[in-house]
Amino acid sequence: MTSSDRIDAYLDELLTRLRGPADVIRSTLAEAEAHLRDAADAETARGLSPDEAQLKAIADFGSAREVSMVANRDVAALSAAQLTAALAGAGARMVAVGLGAVAVAAVAARALATVTSTHFVFGAPAGARFSAAQCRHFLDLHPSASRCTAAAGLENANDATFLHLAVAVVGLLAIGLVLLLARRLGPPAGAVRTPVPTGIVPAIGATVFGTVGVALIAAGLSNAFVAGLWGRGLWYVEGVVALVVATGYAVGFGRALLTPAA
Repeated sequence: MTSSDRIDAYLDELLTRLRGPADVIRSTLAEAEAHLRDAADAETARGLSPDEAQLKAIADFGSAREVSMVANRDVAALSAAQLTAALAGAGARMVAVGLGAVAVAAVAARALATVTSTHFVFGAPAGARFSAAQCRHFLDLHPSASRCTAAAGLENANDATFLHLAVAVVGLLAIGLVLLLARRLGPPAGAVRTPVPTGIVPAIGATVFGTVGVALIAAGLSNAFVAGLWGRGLWYVEGVVALVVATGYAVGFGRALLTPAA
């Protein structure tokens, strides 16, 4: 073996041992070669033959096995951290979708109330009972209502709409701020990024929103009574919106399954 082959052979062996993205492997090889060439030149200047200089540079640098173990460990740690960050970002965007669905449900519920009735969409179940003080409170707020239950439905319509929209707006602003800060504090442009594996996010989205949608429609069918969240029509609207979102994620999951891996 000639002296010019020592470092090339070392790099060939190192290449077979390195794991990770192609650009990271190329960068590692380039750094290793630059270090070895400089070290070999320095040893040659000290009086060693070119072959001895390269052998000395390789010995000081470490075997291909040792170097690859360190490099692969660093790549694995970086990939895990980047995957965690990517999953957190995907989760934040999914929550944003959910908050947007909450706002859509609020608007759709008010629209449904104009087509059907406020009592159907926002009213309490027939078995619900209010104290005398609660009835006076509802009737004071809505003097046009003839009965306590009608006044309660009108008040719940206002409260539910405000609550849905307030949660959606405040939540979206908070998530937008978090994503903006994450982008500014994240890795620089051009850095290697570990994406979330294809299909995971839409699968989670379809499962979560699908489950929520079924549960909400079940609540509507049973005319569930939950303080601050009652009204059969409201349950139905929220359930349908959740199922529409779940369908969108399911379509994305299907596309991910049908798209060949790059």
